[in-house]
This record gives sequence, C-alpha cells and structure tokens, in this order.
Amino acid sequence: MTGVTERPRPARPAARLCSEAGPAGAVDPALAQARNAWPVSLVPEGEAILYWSRPSLLFIPLSVAGTLATFALLSVILAVLALTAPWAPWLPGQAWGLGATLILLRLAWQTLEWYCRIHVMTDRRIVVRSGVLRVSVYQAPLREIEQTRLFIRLRERLFGLGTIGFATAGTGDFDAFWVMIREPHQTHRMVMELLRRYRHGSG
Repeated sequence: MTGVTERPRPARPAARLCSEAGPAGAVDPALAQARNAWPVSLVPEGEAILYWSRPSLLFIPLSVAGTLATFALLSVILAVLALTAPWAPWLPGQAWGLGATLILLRLAWQTLEWYCRIHVMTDRRIVVRSGVLRVSVYQAPLREIEQTRLFIRLRERLFGLGTIGFATAGTGDFDAFWVMIREPHQTHRMVMELLRRYRHGSG
C-alpha cells in the first residue's frame, strides 16, 4: 500500500519530480501535511514528505511463508496420526482446525506488522518505522546516506517486488531497508535522483 492521493498534477518541483520519476507512492508535501497520516508524525514539522509507502500486501504471506508451511505440515501429520494411530486422542477435523487457526493467527499478526511498517523519504532524511509492540524508528539524514542497493530475492522476483537497502557513512553494512516494495527498479531510480537533488541541502 502506498500513500496515493487523488489530485491534479502538483506544481511544486519536488512533488513533480516524484510524480515523473517514481511510482504512485510520491505525494505532494502540502497534501501529506493536511492528512492525519502516519508519515506526518514521523518527521519534524516543516520537512517536505517526498515519498512514503508500506510494503506490498504480498509482504503478509511471503514474509511468513516458511511458518505457514510448517503449520500446514503439522496439520497433515496430526491428521494422519488421527487416522492411523490408535493412541491419538484427536480427530482429523481437529487437526485441520488447529492448523487453520494457527495460520490465521499468524497472518493476522503479520497484517499488523505490515500496517505498522512505513517507509518515508523527506527532503532531509530517510525514515523507517516498524514493529507492533516493540516499535523501532530508524532515521538517517540524506547527507549521511553513502550507498543504496536494490535486493531482489527469488520470491520477490516472482511477484515483481524488491527491497532497497540504505548504508550510511561509517558502517560496514546496510542500516535500513524498504522491504518488498512494488516497482522496485523505478522506485530505486527515484530514490537515487532525490538523493542527488537533496543530499547536500539536508540539515
């Protein structure tokens, strides 16, 4: 899900750049400020929000695919035991019900994780908010971003998704990630262009 607002083409240079070089997640700063949206609460007043998004909805099942497969396998094993093991005190239907309940609960929690994860780029910083109970907010001034890289794993490639990593000066690894974003190549090009334009003016 991205922060899309139905509106005429904006006249501001920064917003126009986003609209031309990036996907629909680019928003006009004035419109973003006017909405009581999560991105506004993540950045200081006066900063222009150039882009914000959540991961693709496919983040919900794809990021927990291994866990879901484990629950499904557990259900199969319990159902087979219910039919073949005389000592099993449960019925096949109970085994399937347990598996379905575990899968639904895990998907529900991952939906909260998806909703709480926000990727933001302003004219001064990169922001990543994540976590439901234990909230983590990463912020880095644009002037400190030394490198960005686009990562596309197999499961992301199959669905046209990708992850952008951000590395800051003085670190040997990537510090933050915009995970499972749609139109990854286009979004990465937009990020690099915005960094080129705004990095030296960030406070």
